[in-house]
Amino acid sequence: MLLLAMILRSNLFRIIFLVGLFQSPALKAVETIPDYEQVKAEYSLSDQIFYDRSGILLQSQRVNFQFRSIGWVEKEEVPDHFIRALVHSEDKEFWEHSGVNSLSFLSSLAQWFRGGKVRGASTITMQWVGMYYSDLKPRKGTRSFSQKLKQIQRAAEWEEQWTKDQLLTAYLNWLPFRGEIRGLKTASFAFLSKSTKSLTPNESYLLVAMIRSPNADLEQLEKRACKIKNELEKDSDCSEFKNIIPFFQKAELTNYTLNSFNLGNRGHWESISGFTTISHPLQSKILELIQNHIKPLASKNVHEAAVLVIENQTGEILAYVSNVSWSLSKEMDLIQIKRQAGSTLKPFVYAETFETKKLTPASLLEDSKAELQDFQGTYRPSNYDHSFRGVVTVRQALGSSLNIPAVKSAQMLDQTGFVEKLRKLDFSDLKPAYYYGPSLALGTADVSLLELTNAYRALANGGVLSNTVLFLPSLPNQSIEKEKLLLDKNLRKETRVFREEVAYLITSILSDREARSLSFGWESSLSTSFPTAVKTGTSQDMRDNWCVGYSPTYTVGVWVGNANGEPMHDVTGITGAGPIWRETMEILQEKTPRKLWQIPKNVTFDSAKNEFFETGVEIPTEAPSLVKPKFVKITAPIANSIFGLDPDIPQGRQKLFLKLNSYDKSLWWFWNGTRLNEAAGPYPLDLVPGEHQIQVRDKDGRVVDQIRFEVR
Repeated sequence: MLLLAMILRSNLFRIIFLVGLFQSPALKAVETIPDYEQVKAEYSLSDQIFYDRSGILLQSQRVNFQFRSIGWVEKEEVPDHFIRALVHSEDKEFWEHSGVNSLSFLSSLAQWFRGGKVRGASTITMQWVGMYYSDLKPRKGTRSFSQKLKQIQRAAEWEEQWTKDQLLTAYLNWLPFRGEIRGLKTASFAFLSKSTKSLTPNESYLLVAMIRSPNADLEQLEKRACKIKNELEKDSDCSEFKNIIPFFQKAELTNYTLNSFNLGNRGHWESISGFTTISHPLQSKILELIQNHIKPLASKNVHEAAVLVIENQTGEILAYVSNVSWSLSKEMDLIQIKRQAGSTLKPFVYAETFETKKLTPASLLEDSKAELQDFQGTYRPSNYDHSFRGVVTVRQALGSSLNIPAVKSAQMLDQTGFVEKLRKLDFSDLKPAYYYGPSLALGTADVSLLELTNAYRALANGGVLSNTVLFLPSLPNQSIEKEKLLLDKNLRKETRVFREEVAYLITSILSDREARSLSFGWESSLSTSFPTAVKTGTSQDMRDNWCVGYSPTYTVGVWVGNANGEPMHDVTGITGAGPIWRETMEILQEKTPRKLWQIPKNVTFDSAKNEFFETGVEIPTEAPSLVKPKFVKITAPIANSIFGLDPDIPQGRQKLFLKLNSYDKSLWWFWNGTRLNEAAGPYPLDLVPGEHQIQVRDKDGRVVDQIRFEVR
């Protein structure tokens, strides 16, 4: 027996035993070890953290309640004294071994041979794989012998493929600290309210001491930190720990969470954390001015507001105040929610008439009572004040936001084509043109403040639409450097929507106080001391109030109303969104050099008519009356019908006759946007599978009636 005990205790036996054990088929190599970037991408955050463009904290929001982790930290962001203390405490041979400290492990194994448990001997690499792999998680506080062997094997495999710096960095980010805190960056902010770069040696000793026993009481933590310090420093003094320990009494990120800014429910941005293009000082000022303006309007049943500021050239969002609210809906992102656009769509109606050369700013329109017949019935548009102003110019009609001339102008357009133009401006989820009818010119389509503001930015940029960027692309080593805050031009998608000349003509109208005076007077909340173009809008029953406009440098969009859709009481763009828009513009211009609109080379000013024109475009002078087509109705097929093809009848022999209640040679049949024939009589249409649209249009391309049907 004595001889057997001596054999079991001999190093030779242990080595032979281990060699045989590691050759066991039970210990299979890991098929694939992820690379460093893959592991970093797997790293889950408990909070979305948002910084402004200069690195100031904007907001944090908890999204995972299983642990607390606010971000990844690179080794370069960790002080050398922390790394030195960590390696000294946890794995003195870390830089020399290949994943396993053989002497320490053999010592631990001897305990197992004597009937004890396998304890200690874990290198940093072994600890890392133990945290990373779920099958290596300790059971009842300790790992089994087979788990320990797998841990050793995998540590050796990782050491072959990863550098020491990479292993150490991953370890620092996965480390569990006190309570729910995970990762060094989180621990540094949670306990000390500072970044890892700012850690002092004594703070590092305390954090390292916590690794061995995260939930030890503070007295034990202090003793262990002092021991580490004594081993690393000569003539060390541990008295300063008494001043630091109180900061460790709270294990939550109360000093890190800031709820003063509501950046909204970010939806498709929910996986992004990091630097944004937002300016913290600007966001603060806008938040304050909205609160000061909205609170007094509570008596008029106004409870919410939102503001968006975009820099014209770069598309960077400088302010994103998604909801200033005194209601239960304060968590809603009102910049993303869609509402009726009201009169804010009128500039795009007139822009399209300029684009198609049907009107110019000097064209005359009749502002008088009108009745329109469409396939939904009779439509009677009226102005906001229910008055009529007779013959007006396009400049006056748009500047003073007259409804009837806008509807008349829209009737000159191909309605389907106009809806497609709105889609080109990035208005999403629009319905077919026939759904809106003539009322589309008055903003019956639902749009978001983000879509609307960016569409106006296209006018500010000479008719070119580009996508906006709120959160910048993730960067491997995010730091507060100006060049990393610039917009990545490769991500920008630019589309010309209107000619440059057209965009300028609209801008000249929206910036014209005289054109605005018919409805708003010379001085109003839309008037600024510097060049700006602006338009207000109010939806039906005063449920939504908009003000969107731009200077040569910035575009600002404002929405005021109630998130639950309740009507406001006598609140218009001049009293609701307008003052917020103007004050926001004033703030933006405080430190911005004054700029003037650049007149395109193909735009000329006619002094006799006191008007700008696009070179070569005819100047219509007489007022085009509203075309009042006869009440024409498609009688066959019936709208939304479904037809089935007969497989026994040869292709081309199955036809459907298109019929009207009144035929006219000035009308034309259109099938899926393609012109077919004069609507002088019934027209035989070949049946083909699919969904189809039939339209009847007049000689000017206006849709008189339309239906849809399906063939199966």
